[in-house]
Amino acid sequence: MKSRIIVLSLISALSFGPPAAADIQAKSEIVPVRVGMYAPADGGCDAPAATLIFVEKNGLSANKTTGKVKNVSNRGTDYRLNVLWIEAGSSEADGEADTVNIAVKDDRSFNFSNGFTEKTLMKWCK
Repeated sequence: MKSRIIVLSLISALSFGPPAAADIQAKSEIVPVRVGMYAPADGGCDAPAATLIFVEKNGLSANKTTGKVKNVSNRGTDYRLNVLWIEAGSSEADGEADTVNIAVKDDRSFNFSNGFTEKTLMKWCK
């Protein structure tokens, strides 16, 4: 499915405003990291191919795919989210279930992994 490719590569979240906009937003209610755009720690936020994920109040987004969070459990700073990935223009019935694991390092970085990716340290881009 196309959403697997999008999630796998966590392609640039171009449909969301500039990363600086995240600076004025509150912390996410899902995980204790700032709401905004993140990129792999080993890459730059300004790189042409920077891969980004957007952590929102009620879900996760990567490019034009939205992750609707069905439930969240946590142990310490580790979170497990049951997510339904829905491509833009698709209905929830076409969504693909997935489990996302987030191990929070601090309020600006975390390890993100799911059924389609390997664990990658993410950093906040502002």
